[in-house]
Amino acid sequence: MTKKQKAEVLELIAKDCEVRFTYINAQGQTCAIGHLAKAAGCPLDDLIVALAYDVSAFGPNVVDTSEPRKAVGRMQEAIKQRFGLLYMHQRDIQSINDSNKDRTNRIKAITAFVEGLLTED
Repeated sequence: MTKKQKAEVLELIAKDCEVRFTYINAQGQTCAIGHLAKAAGCPLDDLIVALAYDVSAFGPNVVDTSEPRKAVGRMQEAIKQRFGLLYMHQRDIQSINDSNKDRTNRIKAITAFVEGLLTED
């Protein structure tokens, strides 16, 4: 992640994080990862299909090739390419997003996390 990418992520996070436990809802509101995926160019179809992915249904040694898992993978890769966010950081952001009920606190917590990430430059 470069300083420019980090600044862009922080700017995007400040504008969204409307929902928890879903990438996108019927009103088009997104969580932090859903918003970053949209900004990274992921089609809305991927965000919608990814909603059906339930990571808890699979054990650690299972290879899941379902379409929802593929959609999640496309989202993760697009975010990584556009913003330089490693998969583990994306998971952390999603976890922070889902654990905070209040939108203001959600944004503050995600912002603090992203600000703490190291940059390449």
